[in-house]
Amino acid sequence: MRCRLVTLLLLCSFGCLVLPVPTHENVIQGQRSTTLDVSFIQKHKTLRSEIFDKLGAPTIWLPTQRIAVYGATFVRSHLFVAVAYAGGFTVPITEREALFIAFDESDRAILWRVGEADIHRTWVGASIHWAKSVGLTVKEPRVDFITREAPANRSLVYFYCIKHIKIIGDPWPGILLNGALLGQVRKKTYLPVELDAGKYTFTIDPLYSSTSKLPSRPAIFELELKPGETSYLEFHIETGFNKDFSVVLHQHSKEEALPVIRGLRETW
Repeated sequence: MRCRLVTLLLLCSFGCLVLPVPTHENVIQGQRSTTLDVSFIQKHKTLRSEIFDKLGAPTIWLPTQRIAVYGATFVRSHLFVAVAYAGGFTVPITEREALFIAFDESDRAILWRVGEADIHRTWVGASIHWAKSVGLTVKEPRVDFITREAPANRSLVYFYCIKHIKIIGDPWPGILLNGALLGQVRKKTYLPVELDAGKYTFTIDPLYSSTSKLPSRPAIFELELKPGETSYLEFHIETGFNKDFSVVLHQHSKEEALPVIRGLRETW
């Protein structure tokens, strides 16, 4: 809201006439909470698996915070900007909301509520903000790095990013596994992902949930994970004149990656 007000003031200062114009709602991503029937959920009784079966897969499941997010990004109004002697143009006002569902350690629902999700926060950030607003205590991403190894029967993957090209809208690429969002990676942060051993198809979408209609080429790749193994994947986004936003990806050894990751913080 503050950014919209600043934009409005700047446009007015240049002699532009700015008018809010309601439009037909357009859902860009996800589904509105009004389409989700949560009447079957019972506190301390309903399991996460039951909720996922009935509501479908969430936008993101946050195992550390134990919060499932059913988010929606949508536009239901525009700003019409009239410029003297030059006609006018419209600017979409993008909004986000989410149904947040918190679970206890036994995977039973303890609290669920629809809340506004600031367009300038990642889903992790929006979830932590919501949890604090309703009095829930959840784990927050680390501000430092502690070396951890993969459990003997599982695998660990570190995605990390040193730099981004900032664009209008959401500047955080999304890391997806078989189409499901694992997290959004800010500049100079890392995302740890623990998985069972096996072969997986990952996608790094450089413009995940961005409202800007810029051309992009997600990186899609397979990774075979072995029990007790830790993998390190560095990426950054690049573009240029008349070029799509694309992902440059490098897999590094532990010796190459750790000195870099130690200077980063966990994405939030």
